[in-house]
Amino acid sequence: MIVPCFFIICESSQMKITFLRRIRLLSQVHSSDSGMMSVANCVCVLLSALLIAATINNGHIANRKIERQNAADAVTQSGAIWLARGMNSITATNHLMGEMLSLVILHEAVGGKKQENRISAGQGPNKSKKAADPETLNRQDNELLLAYEGALAASATGLIKSPDQETFQMVWQRNGGMSQILAEATLLDSKMNLKAWLTRAYLGLSAAAVLKAIPYTRPAGEALEKAMLLLEMKVAQEYRTLKSLHGIADQLLPVKILLRDQMLPFAKKYTTDVTKLTPVVARAAARAIGEMNGVQAELFPGPGRLELPVQIDPLAISHQLPQPNTEVPEPNPGGCGCPSERTDVTWDQVSKMTQLARASFPWVNYHRKPILDALGATLQLAESKDFYFHWSNGYSKMIVQEQQEPAGSDPDSHLGLYVLKGYDGPDKGYELWNIAEYSTLADDYFSIIGLAHQTAPTVIGRPVFQQEHSDGMLAWSMALLYNGNEQERPEHRIDPTCKRILPIRQANVGMDTLNWYPGSRQKQNGCEPRPVASGSGENRPFELLGIGLPAEYPRIQVNWQSKLVPATGHRLSQLKQAGLQAPFGTISQRLMDEVPRSLMTH
Repeated sequence: MIVPCFFIICESSQMKITFLRRIRLLSQVHSSDSGMMSVANCVCVLLSALLIAATINNGHIANRKIERQNAADAVTQSGAIWLARGMNSITATNHLMGEMLSLVILHEAVGGKKQENRISAGQGPNKSKKAADPETLNRQDNELLLAYEGALAASATGLIKSPDQETFQMVWQRNGGMSQILAEATLLDSKMNLKAWLTRAYLGLSAAAVLKAIPYTRPAGEALEKAMLLLEMKVAQEYRTLKSLHGIADQLLPVKILLRDQMLPFAKKYTTDVTKLTPVVARAAARAIGEMNGVQAELFPGPGRLELPVQIDPLAISHQLPQPNTEVPEPNPGGCGCPSERTDVTWDQVSKMTQLARASFPWVNYHRKPILDALGATLQLAESKDFYFHWSNGYSKMIVQEQQEPAGSDPDSHLGLYVLKGYDGPDKGYELWNIAEYSTLADDYFSIIGLAHQTAPTVIGRPVFQQEHSDGMLAWSMALLYNGNEQERPEHRIDPTCKRILPIRQANVGMDTLNWYPGSRQKQNGCEPRPVASGSGENRPFELLGIGLPAEYPRIQVNWQSKLVPATGHRLSQLKQAGLQAPFGTISQRLMDEVPRSLMTH
């Protein structure tokens, strides 16, 4: 009824034709399949667009993650490298200070403080084995004068030649009733020996005169006279040699003063500056590397807490030994036993085990070898070689003690060297962080974490794809500061109550601020009764001991390095609790309280 009515209404034929065509098309919708793909295409295009957007977003985020992690690795390694450089600088400077101090010791052993201050040996007490008090020196000079006058009187008879006045005046060496020997130690002891020999020569000349006066003993008197005159000549030669040595020491005195009063304090201040500034430089380098890689970088521990793992030698500060750490097991409870007498643990003993003594005495022993050889070849009567050996040993201890007397809380007021944290002395290799059960201490002292932060990456396809990390994304990396030399715990611990410290060799440990060349036969030899001779393959220098030490060249291998390592749960837990500034602190709060065992690498 509708269609006929519509035709009645629609009078125009054209309108009728158009309407009929539309009715025909409408009737073919369910019977024709020519337009069915249009809806599927729309769905496919939409899904394809979503997949392409997801792929682009994932690729972009993954690429940013790789860049961020690479940046974190670079940040961490750059900071750790600077810390390793700081440790190498401290180690090298410790050795430099030890060698400079050895030169001061060697000079001081020649004439002591009296030579430096140009004080007569006849004034006040002396550092001397022969004349600790001026009375002994005055008494010997009086004996020499009497012997000379006796020989002079005997020569007036014509039986013997007159003693050489020039030799007497040179050896007697007095003026205005005061000794003109402006020195102590080796020079004073050697000159006193020659005074004694010259006294014997003059007494012998007097005896020769008596023998020559008797016909039956005249040949013996002539032989004795010749021998005593030769002895006088030898004394004169050696005394002139001693005066030359005294003159050389006087010429080198400004060098000693420069080393002791300028160079050594400057070197100590340099190590203090390195300790303070290296963390600052490391942090600045890390931030610069981060900026170059398009991230915001930071190091953990944070500002004010990042530091080199060093401290001033506690033995040099306290002047006494701490209580032994019972948490560190004894490798050989029986020990070696003391080969000499026992003694109290005083500063006199402790000073031998300070880092400064360990750094300086090997150089003393090496540099004095040619001096001892020269003294032994030219000054037999004076026994200067033995005296110099004694006083170079003695002044090594005295000057080390003197240089480690603090003048206040300033670490640069004394020459106490920097040692590793956790060291309480005197044994190296027995620090708590050397034990597996206390590995977290090693983390605290020798590891750092580098952080790299990026703003949240832009994603396409919003609002379908949401960006959850509105405060950015964070990557971290951990580096370990270590020494590449051997690290070996000594078989025997040092016995500070024994005058001869055991073990003889310094510990073969690389984790130290004295990197002697690695390699030691101490373990194979057990308790050495005597130091191993040179050329035996022993690379470790000895502790500050007494007699019988070979003059080995102290070999050094400075070898502090850094490397990237898996982050530990202990360090990550500290990172979370550190309260770093935003954005690092905000993101690090999302870290798990405890890293699951399955995710831990070590």
